[in-house]
Amino acid sequence: MTRRIWLGVQSALAIVVLASPAAAQAAGGPPSSSSQGPIVVEQVRDGFAFAPDVRVTDVNHQTGILAGGYGGWMIDNTLLLGGGGYGLTNGSGKTGLGYAGFVIGWMERADKPVGYGVRALFGFGEGSVTSPYTAVRYPPVPTPFDYRTQTPRGQQVTYLATYHEHFFVADPQADVIIRLNPKMRLTAGVGYRLIAGTYNIGGQLQGVTGSFSLQIGGSTYGRQ
Repeated sequence: MTRRIWLGVQSALAIVVLASPAAAQAAGGPPSSSSQGPIVVEQVRDGFAFAPDVRVTDVNHQTGILAGGYGGWMIDNTLLLGGGGYGLTNGSGKTGLGYAGFVIGWMERADKPVGYGVRALFGFGEGSVTSPYTAVRYPPVPTPFDYRTQTPRGQQVTYLATYHEHFFVADPQADVIIRLNPKMRLTAGVGYRLIAGTYNIGGQLQGVTGSFSLQIGGSTYGRQ
């Protein structure tokens, strides 16, 4: 009899122990996952972007218009890796400029109405510049000797000399970006074109640039 009573007490304690967690959860336990809102995952799809570009710059101490563009792969609407090129559109027959190379760019706040960024082109080009050249022209017959200068007497004549050279170019600039829609942006920038590797005309080909471009494409955002 005593043993049956003890077994009954044990069975009752076991029921109480098993029922306590369930009662606690029903009374004030944490809400189930079904009561929480759905988790939204926004996926970024990288894509190709290109931009026609017009630049106003100084070429041989005159205002030059460069037409061209750039394009490449856009990562997260932030990093651009690609290439570009430009050519002088209003040069004379003896003044010209063209260059192309690798383009790298970085943008911030590209998904906002107004953003900013930096961009640079590193590459190669060629240019032609016509500039005055002064020389002494001697007649074909002997001339009196000038004892003061110890040189034959001659006449100074100014010629127009044309120089054509290849060069290295670095073209960095800072941009202001205006977002027109998710796939189009208007960009305005100011930079400086650096020329290296020339013998005569590097100073005439480098200078400040102002650019305007319309960027089309780039990264897109979507929900899963």
